[in-house]
Amino acid sequence: MESFPDQREEEGRDWLSRLEDMMANRQTHFLDAEAYEYGVRHFLQNNKPAKALAVSALALRQYPYAGDMLLLRAQALLGADKAAEALAVIEEAEAIMPTDFDLTCTKAGALNRLGRHAEAIQLLKAKAIMADDKEQLHMLLAHTYQAWNKLDPAIQHYRRVLKDNPSHEEALFDLAWCLDSAGLLEEAIDAYQRALDTDPYVAGLWHSLSQVYMRLGRNTEAANAADYATTVDPAFGQGWFALGNAFMNLDKPIDAAAAYEKAVVLEPTAEVFVCLGASYEQQEQYDVAIKKYQEAIRLDRLYDDAWYGIGICLLEQEKYYESIYYFTQAIKLAPEDDAYWLGLASAEYETGNVLSATDAYEQAGNLNPANENLWLDWSFLYYDMGDYERAISLITSGIEELPALAQLHYRACAYMLAAGYLSEAVKFLETALALDYDAHTELIEFFPELEQQKGVWRMIDAYKKRNGL
Repeated sequence: MESFPDQREEEGRDWLSRLEDMMANRQTHFLDAEAYEYGVRHFLQNNKPAKALAVSALALRQYPYAGDMLLLRAQALLGADKAAEALAVIEEAEAIMPTDFDLTCTKAGALNRLGRHAEAIQLLKAKAIMADDKEQLHMLLAHTYQAWNKLDPAIQHYRRVLKDNPSHEEALFDLAWCLDSAGLLEEAIDAYQRALDTDPYVAGLWHSLSQVYMRLGRNTEAANAADYATTVDPAFGQGWFALGNAFMNLDKPIDAAAAYEKAVVLEPTAEVFVCLGASYEQQEQYDVAIKKYQEAIRLDRLYDDAWYGIGICLLEQEKYYESIYYFTQAIKLAPEDDAYWLGLASAEYETGNVLSATDAYEQAGNLNPANENLWLDWSFLYYDMGDYERAISLITSGIEELPALAQLHYRACAYMLAAGYLSEAVKFLETALALDYDAHTELIEFFPELEQQKGVWRMIDAYKKRNGL
Protein backbone atom coordinates (compact mmCIF):
# COMPACT_ATOMS: atom_id res chain seq x y z
CA MET A 1 0.00 0.00 0.00
CA GLU A 2 1.24 3.51 -0.77
CA SER A 3 1.50 6.06 2.04
CA PHE A 4 -0.16 9.46 1.81
CA PRO A 5 2.08 12.57 1.56
CA ASP A 6 3.39 14.12 4.76
CA GLN A 7 1.24 17.24 4.36
CA ARG A 8 -1.87 15.13 4.79
CA GLU A 9 -0.78 13.75 8.16
CA GLU A 10 -2.84 16.21 10.20
CA GLU A 11 -5.91 15.59 8.08
CA GLY A 12 -5.22 11.88 8.31
CA ARG A 13 -5.16 11.99 12.10
CA ASP A 14 -8.54 13.71 12.04
CA TRP A 15 -9.93 11.04 9.71
CA LEU A 16 -8.62 8.26 11.93
CA SER A 17 -10.12 9.87 15.01
CA ARG A 18 -13.52 10.10 13.34
CA LEU A 19 -13.30 6.53 12.03
CA GLU A 20 -12.33 5.20 15.47
CA ASP A 21 -15.33 7.08 16.93
CA MET A 22 -17.67 5.63 14.31
CA MET A 23 -16.45 2.09 14.98
CA ALA A 24 -16.62 2.49 18.75
CA ASN A 25 -20.17 3.92 18.72
CA ARG A 26 -21.42 1.94 15.74
CA GLN A 27 -22.42 5.12 14.00
CA THR A 28 -22.10 6.32 10.42
CA HIS A 29 -21.12 9.89 9.55
CA PHE A 30 -20.50 11.25 6.10
CA LEU A 31 -16.82 11.15 5.12
CA ASP A 32 -15.05 11.64 1.82
CA ALA A 33 -14.03 8.45 0.03
CA GLU A 34 -10.44 9.53 0.55
CA ALA A 35 -10.87 9.29 4.31
CA TYR A 36 -11.99 5.68 4.09
CA GLU A 37 -9.11 4.86 1.75
CA TYR A 38 -6.69 6.46 4.20
CA GLY A 39 -8.17 4.48 7.10
CA VAL A 40 -8.01 1.09 5.35
CA ARG A 41 -4.43 1.63 4.22
CA HIS A 42 -3.36 2.89 7.63
CA PHE A 43 -4.76 -0.13 9.46
CA LEU A 44 -3.35 -2.61 6.92
CA GLN A 45 0.09 -1.00 7.15
CA ASN A 46 -0.07 -1.27 10.93
CA ASN A 47 -1.18 -4.91 10.87
CA LYS A 48 -4.70 -4.27 12.11
CA PRO A 49 -6.75 -6.20 9.53
CA ALA A 50 -9.91 -6.31 11.67
CA LYS A 51 -10.06 -2.51 11.80
CA ALA A 52 -9.32 -2.29 8.07
CA LEU A 53 -12.29 -4.59 7.45
CA ALA A 54 -14.51 -2.51 9.71
CA VAL A 55 -13.57 0.71 7.91
CA SER A 56 -14.16 -0.87 4.48
CA ALA A 57 -17.61 -1.98 5.67
CA LEU A 58 -18.40 1.59 6.72
CA ALA A 59 -17.19 2.82 3.34
CA LEU A 60 -19.52 0.47 1.46
CA ARG A 61 -22.40 1.48 3.66
CA GLN A 62 -21.93 5.07 2.51
CA TYR A 63 -20.84 4.30 -1.09
CA PRO A 64 -22.57 1.00 -1.89
CA TYR A 65 -22.13 1.17 -5.68
CA ALA A 66 -18.69 2.72 -5.92
CA GLY A 67 -16.11 0.51 -7.63
CA ASP A 68 -13.29 2.15 -5.67
CA MET A 69 -14.95 1.21 -2.39
CA LEU A 70 -15.43 -2.38 -3.56
CA LEU A 71 -11.73 -2.47 -4.43
CA LEU A 72 -10.97 -1.11 -0.98
CA ARG A 73 -13.12 -3.82 0.60
CA ALA A 74 -11.33 -6.50 -1.44
CA GLN A 75 -7.94 -5.19 -0.32
CA ALA A 76 -9.08 -5.25 3.31
CA LEU A 77 -10.31 -8.83 2.91
CA LEU A 78 -6.97 -9.84 1.41
CA GLY A 79 -5.20 -8.17 4.33
CA ALA A 80 -7.36 -10.29 6.65
CA ASP A 81 -6.37 -13.43 4.70
CA LYS A 82 -9.87 -13.91 3.28
CA ALA A 83 -8.90 -14.39 -0.35
CA ALA A 84 -12.05 -16.23 -1.47
CA GLU A 85 -14.31 -13.47 -0.12
CA ALA A 86 -12.02 -10.85 -1.68
CA LEU A 87 -12.31 -12.55 -5.06
CA ALA A 88 -16.11 -12.43 -4.89
CA VAL A 89 -16.03 -8.69 -4.17
CA ILE A 90 -13.51 -8.10 -6.99
CA GLU A 91 -15.75 -9.85 -9.50
CA GLU A 92 -18.57 -7.56 -8.42
CA ALA A 93 -16.32 -4.52 -8.90
CA GLU A 94 -15.21 -5.70 -12.36
CA ALA A 95 -18.74 -5.12 -13.63
CA ILE A 96 -18.38 -1.45 -12.64
CA MET A 97 -14.76 -0.75 -13.75
CA PRO A 98 -13.56 -3.55 -16.04
CA THR A 99 -10.43 -1.70 -17.20
CA ASP A 100 -9.03 -0.73 -13.78
CA PHE A 101 -5.54 -2.23 -13.47
CA ASP A 102 -5.41 -1.84 -9.67
CA LEU A 103 -8.41 -4.13 -9.58
CA THR A 104 -6.58 -6.58 -11.84
CA CYS A 105 -3.58 -6.53 -9.51
CA THR A 106 -5.74 -7.18 -6.49
CA LYS A 107 -7.49 -10.04 -8.26
CA ALA A 108 -4.14 -11.57 -9.18
CA GLY A 109 -3.14 -11.32 -5.52
CA ALA A 110 -6.32 -13.11 -4.45
CA LEU A 111 -5.79 -15.88 -7.01
CA ASN A 112 -2.22 -16.34 -5.78
CA ARG A 113 -3.40 -16.65 -2.18
CA LEU A 114 -5.77 -19.37 -3.33
CA GLY A 115 -2.97 -21.20 -5.14
CA ARG A 116 -4.48 -20.46 -8.56
CA HIS A 117 -1.21 -19.18 -10.00
CA ALA A 118 -1.85 -20.13 -13.63
CA GLU A 119 -5.08 -18.10 -13.61
CA ALA A 120 -3.24 -15.15 -12.06
CA ILE A 121 -0.58 -15.26 -14.81
CA GLN A 122 -3.22 -15.53 -17.53
CA LEU A 123 -5.11 -12.57 -16.06
CA LEU A 124 -2.04 -10.32 -15.81
CA LYS A 125 -0.95 -11.09 -19.36
CA ALA A 126 -4.46 -10.53 -20.71
CA LYS A 127 -4.75 -7.16 -18.98
CA ALA A 128 -1.13 -6.08 -19.53
CA ILE A 129 -2.15 -3.54 -22.15
CA MET A 130 -4.02 -1.61 -19.42
CA ALA A 131 -0.91 -1.25 -17.25
CA ASP A 132 0.54 2.24 -17.31
CA ASP A 133 3.30 1.09 -14.95
CA LYS A 134 5.16 -1.74 -16.71
CA GLU A 135 7.50 -2.07 -13.73
CA GLN A 136 4.55 -2.92 -11.51
CA LEU A 137 3.33 -5.45 -14.09
CA HIS A 138 6.66 -7.27 -14.27
CA MET A 139 6.97 -7.28 -10.47
CA LEU A 140 3.52 -8.85 -10.20
CA LEU A 141 4.35 -11.46 -12.81
CA ALA A 142 7.65 -12.21 -11.05
CA HIS A 143 5.96 -12.55 -7.67
CA THR A 144 3.33 -14.85 -9.12
CA TYR A 145 5.85 -17.12 -10.81
CA GLN A 146 7.90 -17.13 -7.59
CA ALA A 147 4.85 -18.14 -5.53
CA TRP A 148 4.20 -20.84 -8.14
CA ASN A 149 7.81 -22.04 -7.69
CA LYS A 150 8.56 -21.40 -11.36
CA LEU A 151 11.85 -19.69 -10.76
CA ASP A 152 13.16 -19.26 -14.32
CA PRO A 153 10.34 -16.96 -15.51
CA ALA A 154 10.36 -15.18 -12.14
CA ILE A 155 14.07 -14.45 -12.62
CA GLN A 156 13.41 -13.15 -16.14
CA HIS A 157 10.77 -10.70 -14.92
CA TYR A 158 12.89 -9.45 -12.02
CA ARG A 159 15.73 -8.86 -14.49
CA ARG A 160 13.33 -6.98 -16.77
CA VAL A 161 12.51 -4.65 -13.86
CA LEU A 162 16.18 -4.15 -13.01
CA LYS A 163 17.06 -3.42 -16.63
CA ASP A 164 15.00 -0.23 -16.43
CA ASN A 165 15.54 0.42 -12.71
CA PRO A 166 18.87 -1.08 -11.53
CA SER A 167 18.36 0.11 -7.94
CA HIS A 168 14.88 -1.41 -7.43
CA GLU A 169 15.41 -2.86 -3.94
CA GLU A 170 12.56 -5.36 -3.87
CA ALA A 171 13.50 -6.73 -7.29
CA LEU A 172 17.14 -7.07 -6.23
CA PHE A 173 16.22 -8.87 -3.01
CA ASP A 174 13.77 -11.25 -4.66
CA LEU A 175 16.03 -11.91 -7.66
CA ALA A 176 18.81 -12.93 -5.29
CA TRP A 177 16.45 -15.28 -3.44
CA CYS A 178 15.26 -16.90 -6.69
CA LEU A 179 18.79 -17.38 -8.00
CA ASP A 180 19.78 -18.88 -4.65
CA SER A 181 16.79 -21.25 -4.66
CA ALA A 182 17.47 -22.23 -8.28
CA GLY A 183 21.02 -23.24 -7.38
CA LEU A 184 22.58 -20.46 -9.48
CA LEU A 185 24.89 -19.67 -6.61
CA GLU A 186 27.51 -17.49 -8.28
CA GLU A 187 24.78 -15.36 -9.84
CA ALA A 188 23.01 -15.26 -6.47
CA ILE A 189 26.15 -13.88 -4.84
CA ASP A 190 26.29 -11.09 -7.41
CA ALA A 191 22.61 -10.29 -6.84
CA TYR A 192 22.96 -10.27 -3.06
CA GLN A 193 25.98 -7.99 -3.29
CA ARG A 194 24.10 -5.60 -5.59
CA ALA A 195 21.19 -5.58 -3.16
CA LEU A 196 23.56 -4.89 -0.26
CA ASP A 197 25.18 -2.07 -2.21
CA THR A 198 21.71 -0.55 -2.32
CA ASP A 199 21.02 -1.15 1.37
CA PRO A 200 23.86 -2.62 3.47
CA TYR A 201 21.80 -2.59 6.68
CA VAL A 202 19.62 -5.63 5.98
CA ALA A 203 20.79 -8.42 8.28
CA GLY A 204 18.72 -11.03 6.45
CA LEU A 205 20.54 -10.33 3.20
CA TRP A 206 23.94 -10.76 4.81
CA HIS A 207 22.70 -14.02 6.31
CA SER A 208 21.47 -15.28 2.94
CA LEU A 209 24.77 -14.33 1.34
CA SER A 210 26.56 -16.26 4.09
CA GLN A 211 24.49 -19.35 3.35
CA VAL A 212 25.35 -19.23 -0.36
CA TYR A 213 29.07 -18.89 0.40
CA MET A 214 28.80 -21.86 2.75
CA ARG A 215 27.13 -24.01 0.11
CA LEU A 216 30.05 -23.18 -2.20
CA GLY A 217 32.57 -24.14 0.49
CA ARG A 218 33.83 -20.55 0.73
CA ASN A 219 33.74 -20.60 4.50
CA THR A 220 35.90 -17.57 5.24
CA GLU A 221 33.61 -15.41 3.12
CA ALA A 222 30.61 -17.09 4.76
CA ALA A 223 31.96 -16.14 8.19
CA ASN A 224 32.55 -12.56 7.08
CA ALA A 225 29.01 -12.22 5.72
CA ALA A 226 27.49 -13.74 8.86
CA ASP A 227 29.61 -11.39 10.96
CA TYR A 228 28.15 -8.42 9.04
CA ALA A 229 24.65 -9.80 9.72
CA THR A 230 25.28 -9.82 13.47
CA THR A 231 26.90 -6.37 13.31
CA VAL A 232 23.86 -4.91 11.56
CA ASP A 233 21.50 -6.66 14.01
CA PRO A 234 23.13 -8.06 17.18
CA ALA A 235 19.77 -9.61 18.13
CA PHE A 236 19.59 -11.64 14.90
CA GLY A 237 19.84 -15.22 16.14
CA GLN A 238 20.10 -16.79 12.69
CA GLY A 239 23.13 -14.60 11.97
CA TRP A 240 24.97 -15.88 15.05
CA PHE A 241 24.00 -19.44 14.15
CA ALA A 242 25.36 -19.03 10.62
CA LEU A 243 28.55 -17.52 12.05
CA GLY A 244 28.96 -20.55 14.31
CA ASN A 245 28.45 -22.93 11.38
CA ALA A 246 31.03 -21.09 9.30
CA PHE A 247 33.57 -21.25 12.13
CA MET A 248 32.93 -24.99 12.55
CA ASN A 249 33.62 -25.47 8.84
CA LEU A 250 36.84 -23.50 9.31
CA ASP A 251 37.81 -25.84 12.16
CA LYS A 252 37.57 -23.05 14.72
CA PRO A 253 35.41 -24.66 17.42
CA ILE A 254 36.27 -22.07 20.09
CA ASP A 255 35.02 -19.21 17.89
CA ALA A 256 32.05 -21.35 16.86
CA ALA A 257 31.08 -21.97 20.48
CA ALA A 258 31.15 -18.23 21.21
CA ALA A 259 28.80 -17.57 18.28
CA TYR A 260 26.48 -20.44 19.16
CA GLU A 261 26.30 -19.27 22.79
CA LYS A 262 24.83 -15.98 21.55
CA ALA A 263 22.51 -17.76 19.13
CA VAL A 264 21.15 -20.06 21.82
CA VAL A 265 20.20 -17.09 24.01
CA LEU A 266 18.27 -15.50 21.15
CA GLU A 267 16.82 -18.68 19.61
CA PRO A 268 17.05 -21.60 22.09
CA THR A 269 16.18 -24.43 19.70
CA ALA A 270 17.28 -28.07 19.82
CA GLU A 271 19.28 -27.57 16.62
CA VAL A 272 21.30 -24.70 18.06
CA PHE A 273 22.01 -26.62 21.28
CA VAL A 274 23.20 -29.63 19.26
CA CYS A 275 25.57 -27.46 17.24
CA LEU A 276 26.79 -25.82 20.43
CA GLY A 277 27.38 -29.27 21.91
CA ALA A 278 29.33 -30.30 18.82
CA SER A 279 31.58 -27.25 19.14
CA TYR A 280 32.48 -28.23 22.72
CA GLU A 281 32.84 -31.87 21.70
CA GLN A 282 35.39 -30.83 19.08
CA GLN A 283 37.30 -29.02 21.83
CA GLU A 284 37.21 -32.28 23.84
CA GLN A 285 35.16 -30.58 26.56
CA TYR A 286 32.94 -33.61 26.73
CA ASP A 287 31.11 -32.84 29.99
CA VAL A 288 30.11 -29.40 28.72
CA ALA A 289 29.09 -30.89 25.37
CA ILE A 290 26.89 -33.48 27.08
CA LYS A 291 25.05 -30.74 28.99
CA LYS A 292 24.32 -28.90 25.76
CA TYR A 293 23.08 -32.08 24.09
CA GLN A 294 20.88 -32.72 27.13
CA GLU A 295 19.37 -29.25 26.71
CA ALA A 296 18.53 -30.16 23.11
CA ILE A 297 16.79 -33.35 24.28
CA ARG A 298 14.88 -31.38 26.90
CA LEU A 299 13.50 -29.19 24.09
CA ASP A 300 12.93 -32.04 21.65
CA ARG A 301 13.21 -35.67 22.76
CA LEU A 302 12.99 -36.78 19.14
CA TYR A 303 16.15 -34.94 18.09
CA ASP A 304 18.30 -37.95 17.22
CA ASP A 305 21.54 -35.98 16.73
CA ALA A 306 21.48 -35.00 20.40
CA TRP A 307 21.28 -38.63 21.57
CA TYR A 308 24.10 -39.53 19.19
CA GLY A 309 26.21 -36.60 20.40
CA ILE A 310 25.99 -37.78 24.01
CA GLY A 311 26.89 -41.31 22.87
CA ILE A 312 30.04 -40.05 21.13
CA CYS A 313 31.09 -38.00 24.15
CA LEU A 314 30.66 -40.99 26.47
CA LEU A 315 32.55 -43.18 24.01
CA GLU A 316 35.46 -40.71 24.04
CA GLN A 317 35.38 -40.78 27.86
CA GLU A 318 35.54 -44.59 27.73
CA LYS A 319 32.10 -44.87 29.32
CA TYR A 320 31.17 -47.58 26.89
CA TYR A 321 28.21 -49.16 28.62
CA GLU A 322 26.54 -45.77 29.10
CA SER A 323 27.16 -44.79 25.48
CA ILE A 324 25.35 -47.88 24.17
CA TYR A 325 22.07 -46.59 25.59
CA TYR A 326 22.37 -43.26 23.78
CA PHE A 327 23.41 -44.80 20.47
CA THR A 328 20.44 -47.16 20.75
CA GLN A 329 18.07 -44.24 21.35
CA ALA A 330 19.45 -42.41 18.31
CA ILE A 331 18.98 -45.52 16.17
CA LYS A 332 15.37 -45.90 17.32
CA LEU A 333 14.71 -42.36 16.08
CA ALA A 334 16.71 -42.61 12.84
CA PRO A 335 17.54 -46.24 11.98
CA GLU A 336 18.69 -45.22 8.49
CA ASP A 337 21.70 -43.24 9.74
CA ASP A 338 24.81 -45.38 9.33
CA ALA A 339 26.90 -43.16 11.64
CA TYR A 340 24.67 -44.16 14.56
CA TRP A 341 25.26 -47.86 13.83
CA LEU A 342 29.02 -47.26 13.62
CA GLY A 343 28.96 -45.55 17.01
CA LEU A 344 27.03 -48.45 18.50
CA ALA A 345 29.42 -50.96 16.92
CA SER A 346 32.43 -49.23 18.50
CA ALA A 347 30.79 -49.17 21.92
CA GLU A 348 29.68 -52.80 21.71
CA TYR A 349 33.17 -53.94 20.75
CA GLU A 350 34.77 -52.00 23.60
CA THR A 351 32.49 -53.80 26.05
CA GLY A 352 33.46 -57.18 24.57
CA ASN A 353 30.19 -57.75 22.69
CA VAL A 354 31.81 -58.81 19.42
CA LEU A 355 28.65 -60.35 17.95
CA SER A 356 26.61 -57.22 18.64
CA ALA A 357 29.40 -55.06 17.23
CA THR A 358 29.49 -57.19 14.06
CA ASP A 359 25.72 -56.92 13.66
CA ALA A 360 25.95 -53.13 13.97
CA TYR A 361 28.74 -52.94 11.38
CA GLU A 362 26.69 -55.05 9.00
CA GLN A 363 23.74 -52.69 9.41
CA ALA A 364 25.99 -49.71 8.72
CA GLY A 365 27.39 -51.46 5.64
CA ASN A 366 23.91 -52.14 4.28
CA LEU A 367 23.01 -48.48 4.72
CA ASN A 368 26.16 -46.86 3.36
CA PRO A 369 28.93 -49.03 1.94
CA ALA A 370 30.65 -45.87 0.64
CA ASN A 371 31.63 -44.79 4.17
CA GLU A 372 35.38 -45.28 4.52
CA ASN A 373 35.18 -45.41 8.32
CA LEU A 374 32.97 -48.49 8.05
CA TRP A 375 35.73 -50.53 6.40
CA LEU A 376 38.55 -49.10 8.50
CA ASP A 377 36.76 -49.69 11.82
CA TRP A 378 35.10 -52.99 10.97
CA SER A 379 38.28 -54.56 9.62
CA PHE A 380 40.26 -53.29 12.61
CA LEU A 381 37.92 -55.20 14.91
CA TYR A 382 39.26 -58.48 13.44
CA TYR A 383 42.82 -57.21 13.21
CA ASP A 384 42.69 -56.32 16.89
CA MET A 385 41.56 -59.89 17.67
CA GLY A 386 44.40 -61.32 15.57
CA ASP A 387 42.11 -62.55 12.79
CA TYR A 388 44.20 -61.05 9.97
CA GLU A 389 42.51 -63.04 7.21
CA ARG A 390 39.08 -61.65 8.08
CA ALA A 391 40.54 -58.16 8.43
CA ILE A 392 42.09 -58.46 4.94
CA SER A 393 38.82 -59.75 3.49
CA LEU A 394 36.89 -56.76 4.83
CA ILE A 395 39.42 -54.11 3.83
CA THR A 396 39.61 -55.49 0.28
CA SER A 397 35.80 -55.38 0.14
CA GLY A 398 36.11 -51.74 1.09
CA ILE A 399 38.63 -51.20 -1.71
CA GLU A 400 36.15 -52.66 -4.18
CA GLU A 401 33.63 -50.03 -3.02
CA LEU A 402 36.15 -47.17 -2.85
CA PRO A 403 39.09 -48.03 -5.10
CA ALA A 404 40.45 -44.44 -5.20
CA LEU A 405 40.73 -44.05 -1.41
CA ALA A 406 44.40 -44.25 -0.43
CA GLN A 407 43.66 -44.85 3.27
CA LEU A 408 42.09 -48.23 2.49
CA HIS A 409 45.12 -49.33 0.47
CA TYR A 410 47.47 -48.25 3.27
CA ARG A 411 45.40 -50.22 5.76
CA ALA A 412 45.41 -53.26 3.46
CA CYS A 413 49.20 -52.97 3.32
CA ALA A 414 49.33 -52.97 7.13
CA TYR A 415 47.16 -56.06 7.41
CA MET A 416 49.20 -57.87 4.75
CA LEU A 417 52.41 -57.09 6.63
CA ALA A 418 50.89 -58.36 9.87
CA ALA A 419 49.83 -61.56 8.11
CA GLY A 420 53.30 -61.99 6.58
CA TYR A 421 52.23 -61.39 2.96
CA LEU A 422 55.12 -59.14 1.96
CA SER A 423 54.67 -59.07 -1.83
CA GLU A 424 50.96 -58.32 -1.52
CA ALA A 425 51.75 -55.59 1.03
CA VAL A 426 54.15 -53.96 -1.43
CA LYS A 427 51.47 -53.91 -4.15
CA PHE A 428 48.92 -52.20 -1.88
CA LEU A 429 51.57 -49.75 -0.65
CA GLU A 430 52.55 -48.74 -4.19
CA THR A 431 48.92 -48.13 -5.12
CA ALA A 432 48.39 -46.10 -1.94
CA LEU A 433 51.51 -43.99 -2.53
CA ALA A 434 50.39 -43.29 -6.08
CA LEU A 435 46.96 -42.18 -4.85
CA ASP A 436 48.14 -40.02 -1.94
CA TYR A 437 51.83 -40.05 -1.11
CA ASP A 438 51.56 -37.71 1.91
CA ALA A 439 49.08 -40.03 3.66
CA HIS A 440 51.82 -42.63 4.19
CA THR A 441 52.38 -41.14 7.67
CA GLU A 442 49.12 -42.84 8.72
CA LEU A 443 50.67 -46.21 7.89
CA ILE A 444 53.79 -45.40 9.92
CA GLU A 445 51.66 -44.39 12.91
CA PHE A 446 49.59 -47.57 12.62
CA PHE A 447 52.53 -49.68 13.79
CA PRO A 448 53.57 -49.06 17.40
CA GLU A 449 56.95 -50.84 17.19
CA LEU A 450 59.99 -49.02 15.86
CA GLU A 451 61.25 -52.03 13.91
CA GLN A 452 57.93 -52.31 12.08
CA GLN A 453 58.08 -48.61 11.25
CA LYS A 454 61.61 -48.99 9.88
CA GLY A 455 60.39 -51.80 7.64
CA VAL A 456 57.68 -49.57 6.19
CA TRP A 457 60.21 -46.80 5.58
CA ARG A 458 62.42 -49.21 3.67
CA MET A 459 59.49 -50.12 1.41
CA ILE A 460 58.69 -46.44 0.83
CA ASP A 461 62.33 -45.67 0.01
CA ALA A 462 62.41 -48.55 -2.50
CA TYR A 463 59.27 -47.13 -4.14
CA LYS A 464 60.86 -43.68 -4.39
CA LYS A 465 63.98 -45.06 -6.05
CA ARG A 466 62.02 -47.11 -8.57
CA ASN A 467 59.94 -44.09 -9.51
CA GLY A 468 62.76 -41.57 -9.48
CA LEU A 469 61.25 -39.49 -6.67
